[in-house]
Amino acid sequence: MKQIKLMLWSVIILASCTNQSVKNTHYLEDSRQTAQSFMKKLGGHLKQQIKTGGVESAIPVCKQIAPAIAAEYSTNGKVVKRVSTKARNTKQGIPDQWELAALNAFDAKIKSNPSAVQIEQSEVVTEADGQYYRYAKAIRIKPLCLSCHGSDTDIKPSVKTVLANNYPNDDATGYKLGDLRGAISIKHKIPR
Repeated sequence: MKQIKLMLWSVIILASCTNQSVKNTHYLEDSRQTAQSFMKKLGGHLKQQIKTGGVESAIPVCKQIAPAIAAEYSTNGKVVKRVSTKARNTKQGIPDQWELAALNAFDAKIKSNPSAVQIEQSEVVTEADGQYYRYAKAIRIKPLCLSCHGSDTDIKPSVKTVLANNYPNDDATGYKLGDLRGAISIKHKIPR
């Protein structure tokens, strides 16, 4: 009888672990797809605006359209946002403790391996109000990004003026190609 109970508990525990593993795989794939789609959509808006009105006219894309895109993807217990240790928008871009740890890990990985391409982190965490699947994907500085986030010599005076008007406390400049700009952060509430 003891062996049967032990076997039954083993099967229940194994099934629970398998279900959690399948659920985590689902959250990971959904997060990857969301992050990729978010960046593609945002990049499309930026490139189109730059093409039609120059870099100066693209600054509102990151200020207004990026949060709207994040809100569009934030559904069914999922919250999507961009975060950075050098946030341009301090009302929306400040990382929480988990995101800050992910950003620090990304930065260390880039410094040890500058050619790293797919940099992401995910895990299930327990918070006061339940469990969450957390995911972060690094955003690296690309050539186009330097127009607004580069050094003083990369950013045109007219762009500096628009940035100063939109972000008076801007801290998001001085980057070089390949630097870590921030991350797409996705937080899924895990139903009980």
